[in-house]
Amino acid sequence: MNRMAGMRHAVFCLGMSLLTIATGCGSSNPSQPSLPDLTVTITALTLGPCVLGGCTVLVDYDVENLGTIDAGPFDISIDGSPGFSPITTPVPGGLTAGSLVSFNDVLGPGGIANVAPTVDVLADSGLVIAESDENNNLDSQLVPY
Repeated sequence: MNRMAGMRHAVFCLGMSLLTIATGCGSSNPSQPSLPDLTVTITALTLGPCVLGGCTVLVDYDVENLGTIDAGPFDISIDGSPGFSPITTPVPGGLTAGSLVSFNDVLGPGGIANVAPTVDVLADSGLVIAESDENNNLDSQLVPY
């Protein structure tokens, strides 16, 4: 007599999720959750007028949501080094999935004489948006001197 007759068979796959165990073994590719993905691209940096307090820099940049859902309100931080004070640009309406918005801000006056500054633009500087890729929120460029 076969002792296994009439018994249900269970399949156990080490390292698999419970969903995989319930449906059988095989490759498991859990889908990523739907999240926003904010990216920033500096499109132009223009050295502005220089006065006793330093020079200004006109910063043109695009922020895009490459994600599959809308991003809520967030801030954009712009900083120049050496010698500039950072500025913050709020985006109170957030950014819908798949959309791109162009901005222009003036940084300065600041800087150090005869030193070309580097400008950093950081989307979601307050880290309030959970994103599918948090590593593409920053763009840095040297200002043409």
